[in-house]
Amino acid sequence: MNQHAEIRKKHISPTVWYLLVALAAGGSAWCGLFYILVQLEHGVFWSGAVFAWVHLAILGALLTGAFGVMFQLIPIAFQAPPLAKKVALWHLPLHLISISVMIDGFLRMHFYLVGVGGSLLFIVTLYYLFQVYQSYKRANNKTIVHRRLWVPMLGLALVMGIGIWQAFALPGTGLSLLFFHIMIGVFWFWGGLVLVISYKFIPMFVLSHGYYANLKLTSGLYFSGILLIALSSYWPFPHAPLMSLLGTVFTLGGVIIFLQDIRRIISARKRKRIVFPLKISIISTIILELSIAIILFSVLIHSLHLAMIAAYLFYFAGIVPLLMGYSQKIIPFLYYEYRYSHAPDRKNAPLIDEMVPNLPARFAIMIYAISVVFGLLLFNFYHMIPLFMLPTLSILLSALGAAAFLLLLVSLIYVLQIGGKRPTEE
Repeated sequence: MNQHAEIRKKHISPTVWYLLVALAAGGSAWCGLFYILVQLEHGVFWSGAVFAWVHLAILGALLTGAFGVMFQLIPIAFQAPPLAKKVALWHLPLHLISISVMIDGFLRMHFYLVGVGGSLLFIVTLYYLFQVYQSYKRANNKTIVHRRLWVPMLGLALVMGIGIWQAFALPGTGLSLLFFHIMIGVFWFWGGLVLVISYKFIPMFVLSHGYYANLKLTSGLYFSGILLIALSSYWPFPHAPLMSLLGTVFTLGGVIIFLQDIRRIISARKRKRIVFPLKISIISTIILELSIAIILFSVLIHSLHLAMIAAYLFYFAGIVPLLMGYSQKIIPFLYYEYRYSHAPDRKNAPLIDEMVPNLPARFAIMIYAISVVFGLLLFNFYHMIPLFMLPTLSILLSALGAAAFLLLLVSLIYVLQIGGKRPTEE
């Protein structure tokens, strides 16, 4: 492992590239948000613009960030050999090209092109995950998180395969398969991934020890519940929705136990002060889990409007600020390892938690939170706003949210300039 560590420090981790691209894609998705929300509120769901925006937001921003975190999570968290830099050199460009082809296909409503882009993305993803698995299987620290991480990855492969199947309009394509696609993608993969990695990231970042947490029970209930709900669209007895009810109970049980475990983990921390980026990550994790519960409730009562509000919270108040928060922890750590580890001037190195400039980063989070809150209000009460004011308000909120992403990006790029050029090791 010492040899691997020396090799790793020759170059900054590609995780930094992935996270910066993910934040840029998130800012781009924000700019088109209000145009999409108006379409959805008017019941326009089958739209190329809606499909393109959803896949830019999920694949361009979130999946890119998840792959970046994965690049570094396996080696560091589980004491495994690092992935070679060349993996990112081919994967990240092909990943972005695949998504671009899909988005172009959606905008044209040319689903064969979507299927071609999706197929390329699927192949590239499988090969990338195979490279990750080569490191994963050689881990020395095979914790319960290590043993459960494959479960959401299975959902990723499944949801991609289903998406390609639908794009090519193969037999069985329809609303039931679309519902299954959404449930597995949003809840199994994204909700499940956040649930699993939180048991590693939160204790690691807040320095918790000696706590009790039961990921085995939590993940068992959660994933079983999501699978039952996903399959409920094929349940032949619509007036006796046993599968969806059982699935909801299991999923909510998993969410409740998860939140209790997170409370115990935070209470057992050795460092009393929780740094600002980690506060953002913890709060957004809790919001994300609560939004899952709201979405499940909205499905039971057949409230589409409530489901859209909860989906808005899931993405913009949950998983996006989670990415923002962890980026402010991961990028400084990786830059410190690259720039100062074993460097002659390491005694002059700043503290990792002080690398991200405090004022612009906090201001970015603040204006992002403001834009999310006012965006939600606009979404719910735009009927009460004079028609001539709607375009101006939408533009202002789009600019405000995009400015938050840009300011955070500038802050993180600043981190990569600290200390100047890396000195030659002696």
